[in-house]
Amino acid sequence: MTRAPAPETPRGPGYLFTGLVLGFVLGLVLAWWVWPVEYRDVAPASLRADFKQVYRSLIAVAYWARPDPVRARARLALLQDPDPQQALFSQAQQALAQSPWPWEPEALDLLARDLFQPKAVAPVPAGAPTEKARPTATSIALAPTPTPALRASPTAPPPVERSPTPSPTPVPLFRVVHRELFCDPARRALLHIEVYDAQGNPLPGVVLEISWERGQERLVTGMKPELGLGYADFQMEPEETYRLRVVTGSEILMDLQPPQCADEHGAYPGGWQIVFQAVP
Repeated sequence: MTRAPAPETPRGPGYLFTGLVLGFVLGLVLAWWVWPVEYRDVAPASLRADFKQVYRSLIAVAYWARPDPVRARARLALLQDPDPQQALFSQAQQALAQSPWPWEPEALDLLARDLFQPKAVAPVPAGAPTEKARPTATSIALAPTPTPALRASPTAPPPVERSPTPSPTPVPLFRVVHRELFCDPARRALLHIEVYDAQGNPLPGVVLEISWERGQERLVTGMKPELGLGYADFQMEPEETYRLRVVTGSEILMDLQPPQCADEHGAYPGGWQIVFQAVP
């Protein structure tokens, strides 16, 4: 005698809710700890507002060191600001009140004015002859003009000679605290520069000027953050002599020339390591 199967007990919707919760928790664990999302090479337009400000400041400092309107416009376009000029002016005003670096508001203001302000053109007065409508000069015989009789004027007193007032000597904002030659085959003829504030912290955004007999170039610290926020470098020519200074004020380092180094593979040009620090 076959026994009839027992009727199945109906399940409630609770197991579905439990499955959803477990799946959600498992997804969070996988997304946050096992396979977290890594953002690399994102577009500047997707950055946070504070990171966009850092990006604008770097563009402005690079333009200040070496003006290139085409490159600056292309870099600003990546931010996709609705009004790039207003964004630069607003950040310049904010930097004027909050930024610890005096160069930042000036660089932002310069970039905004150079890229977006129209060049003023002097108006031509009405009735003024243009180049094409310039009248041709015609020689006309003029009657001699009588020369008026000269009247004796009282003798003017001799000018009082004033000794020039000596202007105060500007105090450098930075001083050289370290200057050393080095020999490294991987860094041949390299001018290695570091800039620190008065407390010894790396200082980005400092403009340096390097000049030599045939040219001049400006560098900005912090453009290679992987090597340090206060770092900048310059590739020297072995037969050239260079001068180095901080644009905002420092002593000028003269006669910088790659030293002669040698190892088992032969001779090669060495480099210089220069460290500037802000005067407290």
